[in-house]
Parts: sequence; structure tokens; C-alpha cells
Amino acid sequence: MSILSFLQDRRAGFVLRWHARQTVRQESVAEHQYFVVHDALVIRDALLHYGILKKLGLEPPDEARMLLVAHFHDHAELESGDISGSAKRDFPDLAKAVHKVERRVADSLFCALPGPLTERYRDLVRTQMCHEYATLEQQIVRYSDKLEALLFAQTEIRIGNTLMADVVEQVKGELKALSWPWLVELRRETGLP
Repeated sequence: MSILSFLQDRRAGFVLRWHARQTVRQESVAEHQYFVVHDALVIRDALLHYGILKKLGLEPPDEARMLLVAHFHDHAELESGDISGSAKRDFPDLAKAVHKVERRVADSLFCALPGPLTERYRDLVRTQMCHEYATLEQQIVRYSDKLEALLFAQTEIRIGNTLMADVVEQVKGELKALSWPWLVELRRETGLP
């Protein structure tokens, strides 16, 4: 694969999310990635606007790195497809296997690019795959990823798909479990979930 071939790869627009759910409209991985990037940028800017990071003595996140991590956070799904959160929750062995496969896929997706680009993009994908969320950038992307799932499900309900009500409740619970100090303060300031 050359750089041109990499740029021409549009599979993210064809890989479907929510394929195991009845939805009124379909969402692709590309659409999801767009909204996670969008949400991460707005969250970062809100943290700065409300002075939350300064109040907590935290340095602002590296904006470029955060946006790149957000963009590539589900890139391995170009090969593996999107595996539903409920399947991974209900079958922990499946979740482990998916993580292993996605790590291998992430290692191979960029291998034809020039060496420094290969390593840069692999690092970005691996950063979010670690599931430790040690940095502010990783935390913002994790929150944005969950928030995007909630907003999609809520939109489905607003357009008449009550079959997504359980998803809304599940994701609200997952969001509530995220208790980073900056997020607690952001919720207090904005009313975000």
C-alpha cells in the first residue's frame, strides 16, 4: 500500500456500527469517528472555557494528539468490524479475543506506509486500545466515544425507535462510572452526562 492507496481507503464509510441492533438509520465507523473527534474538541475547549483544568492544576491536553487519537480510536474496525458492546460485556472471552485481534490489525493497517508514519499511526491506535486512559487526552476521547454512543441512541429514540431505550440506560451507566475530577467539574458546569 502506498500513501495514495492509504488515502483512497474509504472502508470506514462502509463498516456499520449498531449492526446487531434495529436502528432507524445506519451509522458508519467514519460517522462515529467524526463525532468523537467533534465531541473531543468541544469537550477540550469547554474545559478551558470554564477554567476547570486550571482550577484542578492540570495542563491542557495536547490538542493535535487528542484529535488524532480520537480519529484513529476505532481504526482497527476497518478489518475487524464493529463488535457490539453488549456482546463484549456478556462474553468476556470474546472481549479479550477482540482486543487481541484489533491489536494485530492495528499493527498491520499502517505497515506499508513509510516507517515513521507507520509507527506514528500505530501508536495513536494503540494509545486508546490500552483501556487504561492514563492521560487527559485518552480520557477525553473515552468520554467522547461513550457520549457519542449515547447521543446516537437518544436520537434514535427521538425519531421513534424505542428499541434503543436499553442502550441509553446502559451507556448512561457507563458514563456515570467515569469519574475523573475534570469530568465531575465539567458536569457541574454544563449538565453533561
